[in-house]
Amino acid sequence: MYALLLLGCPPPTPPPPPGGVEIIEISVPSCADPAAREQGSPFEMFELADATPATETYVWGGGIAAEDFDGDGQHELITARDGVIEYLDWTGSEWVPRDGIPDIEMDKGFGATAVDLDADGDFDVLITRWGQPNHVLDNDGSGTFSVATDRFGLAGPAGHHSAASSFADIDGDGDLDALVAGHGFIDEENPDPTLFSPADDTLLYENQGGGFVDIRDRIPPEAHGRYTFIGGLVDLDVDGDPDLLMINDFGRRYRSGQLLWNDEGSFRPDRNAAGLDLPIAGMGLGVAEVNGDGVPDVLVPYWAGYAMMISSGPLWADFSTASGLVPNTAQNQTVGWGAMFGDLDNDGWDDAIVMHGWIDTAISDSDPVQPDALYLRSSPTGWANITEPWGQIDTGDNRGLVVADLDGDGWLDYARPDLNGPTRVYMGRCGSSRFLDVQLVQSGLNPAAVGAVVEAVTEDRRIWRRVAAGGEGLGSSRPAELHFGLGDLEFVDLQIRWPDGSETELRDVQTGRRIQIRRR
Repeated sequence: MYALLLLGCPPPTPPPPPGGVEIIEISVPSCADPAAREQGSPFEMFELADATPATETYVWGGGIAAEDFDGDGQHELITARDGVIEYLDWTGSEWVPRDGIPDIEMDKGFGATAVDLDADGDFDVLITRWGQPNHVLDNDGSGTFSVATDRFGLAGPAGHHSAASSFADIDGDGDLDALVAGHGFIDEENPDPTLFSPADDTLLYENQGGGFVDIRDRIPPEAHGRYTFIGGLVDLDVDGDPDLLMINDFGRRYRSGQLLWNDEGSFRPDRNAAGLDLPIAGMGLGVAEVNGDGVPDVLVPYWAGYAMMISSGPLWADFSTASGLVPNTAQNQTVGWGAMFGDLDNDGWDDAIVMHGWIDTAISDSDPVQPDALYLRSSPTGWANITEPWGQIDTGDNRGLVVADLDGDGWLDYARPDLNGPTRVYMGRCGSSRFLDVQLVQSGLNPAAVGAVVEAVTEDRRIWRRVAAGGEGLGSSRPAELHFGLGDLEFVDLQIRWPDGSETELRDVQTGRRIQIRRR
């Protein structure tokens, strides 16, 4: 280089970043005491001060969102409880309440989804409520929020029983549209669900820059009025646009769950050709890719069981019993609610957590004490229930949950509110296995690249992750950060499919880090 300058020659131009991206290192966590995880419980539990109990132990409440709202590199928590909203910060040793949420009415709060609504690079929050107007909280970039519901147009119709929400680019125009599941009022005096009043419509909104407009007519009439708990916007046919998987309450005796395919921004019923119109009392939704075919698979907890729907060509079939994903009847696990996947032990396999909780209903009886369930996956074909061995017996009245690396140490944590008790956060103790945490950033109307898919490619498997905004768990959302457990691998290849369909391949990415991949 020095010789070139003496001769008057310009220095050589450095090669462009691979795939037109720049890798920025966020942090390189280190584990001071891996033996603490190996010799004791993999988690340390933090219990917050008691919150106001729900007015009823019913369907609402229990939603939770995790995201880096203030840009400090760590994730905060926002819960949507009945009557109160919690905004929680990790100090390095405990979870504490923090300021920044305006005083808003939270009667029958249902769910919380973190999403960048105005494409300004920070994360806002949609709070849904059952039978009450929804709230939009606009982030000023520092983690301080103001109410902006009217500006965005997402309050919902008067009296709408809004359940879980999710966001994705439905129509391919580059911005994020919104879906709010519609549940409904249930007459407890009438035990026959076939005689219930029609449930509320599921709401679909088109993002038009300054706000959202109602386009629910792009969902066919037969898909409305189904007591929908959650609508997952998931690209199930891997054609580049999100399809709609509706998980419905009373699916056996009223109207089943339903898969609708995305046709240029409108939705077409599948009518169970793919096997995903589930006739169950579905409560929540977990999304992963478990058999290596690149097609998403789904876990749906319901009243009296789970449906682990694994793809095979154009069909999905229930492998819950064969795979070991079954509730423990000896522990009275009757009502399954939210579910999420995540690699809890950093071995490259997706584990699963399912919430259980009593519901006070005259229609069907369930035990008041129902512990949550944690399933560890150690092979391509099965999971094992390790709730007790890992010390994770939690018998709260739980609904939603979030699974994420909340403290940025490279190990997954999880949190869930209790309808009748405190929010509990289980912080994963660090260990010796390696990992990679990835954030995607791009310019335009979808800065967090919601809808992107990233695969970590190893010698024996492809570890699939997607960037989502809601539509998992139940009324909950995980951060726009993808966690890969990688065992002892020091380097890994990454394949990225961005929301617009373009692809980036990165070779020999060093592990043991949290990184941001910026698209140029």
